[in-house]
Amino acid sequence: MPHVEPPQPPIPDRDEEFPLPPIVPGYHILEWIGEGGMGEVWLARQLKLDRVVALKFLRLDPHSDPTEPIKRFRHEAELMGRLQHPNIVTVFASGDVEGRPYLEMEFVRGHDLRHEMEPGKPMGLDQIRGLIPPLIDALQYLHENNVQHRDLKPENILIGTNFSPKLTDFGIAIESMGTGFMTTTERWMGTIGYVSPEQQYRLKVDGRADQYSLAAVVYEMLTGQKALGVFKPPSEWNKALDGRVDEVIITALKEDRDDRYRTIREFGDRLLRALDPAPRPGLLTRRKATVLTLAALVPVGLVVAKGVRRFRANWKNSLEIQFQRIPRGDFLMGSPPNDPWSTPDELPAHKVTLGRGLSMGKYEVTVGQFHLFAEDSRGKYRTQAEASGLGGYVFNPSSKVLDRSPAYTWRTPNGRPAKLDDPVTQVTWHDAVKFCEWLTSRPEEQSQAGPRRTYRLPTEAEWEYACRAPLPERGSSEDEHPGLERMAVSQLTSAVGVQPVHGGSPDRHDPRAPNRWGLHDMLGNVWEWCLNAPYAYPSGSPVLPASTPERELRMLRGGAWDCEDLSRIRCAARLDSRADFACSTYGFRVLVHESP
Repeated sequence: MPHVEPPQPPIPDRDEEFPLPPIVPGYHILEWIGEGGMGEVWLARQLKLDRVVALKFLRLDPHSDPTEPIKRFRHEAELMGRLQHPNIVTVFASGDVEGRPYLEMEFVRGHDLRHEMEPGKPMGLDQIRGLIPPLIDALQYLHENNVQHRDLKPENILIGTNFSPKLTDFGIAIESMGTGFMTTTERWMGTIGYVSPEQQYRLKVDGRADQYSLAAVVYEMLTGQKALGVFKPPSEWNKALDGRVDEVIITALKEDRDDRYRTIREFGDRLLRALDPAPRPGLLTRRKATVLTLAALVPVGLVVAKGVRRFRANWKNSLEIQFQRIPRGDFLMGSPPNDPWSTPDELPAHKVTLGRGLSMGKYEVTVGQFHLFAEDSRGKYRTQAEASGLGGYVFNPSSKVLDRSPAYTWRTPNGRPAKLDDPVTQVTWHDAVKFCEWLTSRPEEQSQAGPRRTYRLPTEAEWEYACRAPLPERGSSEDEHPGLERMAVSQLTSAVGVQPVHGGSPDRHDPRAPNRWGLHDMLGNVWEWCLNAPYAYPSGSPVLPASTPERELRMLRGGAWDCEDLSRIRCAARLDSRADFACSTYGFRVLVHESP
């Protein structure tokens, strides 16, 4: 039987001056990602291997000769296709379609370094120390393979999961010849503020040009300022630095390349030594930690010596999922009998005590985060809606019934491609549990020296406690939330669908207010799966069976954007559904327990 490709899903409209990309055989275009000097990048699914990739199309000016841009673009494809390094974006294939060259590249879930930088404000030194070694390794690898990047800048450094950088955009990279550098007669290319003087003056170029550019990037990270003209030493902008850092950065930014460090490795080694904080004698020793007053260390938490974990109210895991630590306490679970919106399954209100604190996801799990699980799982994980071939459900407002279609999956929850920072939907309770098990099993999440992290769904009691954010000093169940119209995606906000979560895109401004514990979308947007089956109050937390039948009932909380009855968007509101049921308004967030 001949292979027939499924129909191309609709591409979201763009109000941009550039046309939509041509249809590339063997790919489904999902959504636009971004653009650069030479082209634009689209998220796509490569059908044969069923993987998500980035397709970079060369943008051609109809009023200019395309010969030189096409030559550089193909050169980039040939060059990057030979490079294999964990901190360099991989190019899988290249081709031409309708006269436009394209590259099939590794898709990096994240953003570029520019999004981590705020003008006039230095980045954290811990962040900078974490970025430098992999960047140095990647550049050293290039130089050992006789390649110079020549266009290092924050926009060409992608930040993926676990804050891991990857170099991209090799459009003007060159291969060294003979003595390790080459003379170029082309006009200089690069970006002012980062490009080396020898490139600007069309002189001989070697790996020290990349050293200059990386030093300019590091200068900006350390100071919040660009190294333009006669620039100040970094320590004059950032008082946390000293003269050691000034010397290293200024040396790497020398106008004459012979005055810089001989190799990128030497520059990196000297820079890391200069950034290494000097020990403060008498405070902590290597073998014994002195317990200090908490208030003298950090506003919340404990900083201790080697071998003892650091506690913080807010933290991120290796996939950049953000968590909020919530203290233990007690609260009234359920609705009081005089609540006009209460239902029998919410009664009676009863006191519940959580004996230990917990870490709750600040946001609902996103499509992008679930994608990492689906692609990384052995054999490529398929949700129950996908594996059944029947798809999930979508509520039809006209007929007031649920429609089911194979087109409704977590990738296309309403028949259209989901955005990466949308909360993932069309996932069953079983799918959500598999995601949590995968997180727990990741080596990056476990450390022999630190606590063991166990990811799971919250129980109803844990979810309601986190939603109510009770006042610890009174142990009350008073909500004291901002108005529902300010914090929840609901009919009060004229919502017309699932809204992206604030944590899915670092540069997105979120108008929705969090609750007192900093958790977003606990009410509205999508229903969230909980761990337990239905049970009658006030029996406390139910005991879960060793195995969960496919059609077993499980609980959801929080309401969704399409709830016409606002009584469903309350801390106490409960909804039960089959564990194998997938719907366009069902999602989840994760909870973490840490044990020694």
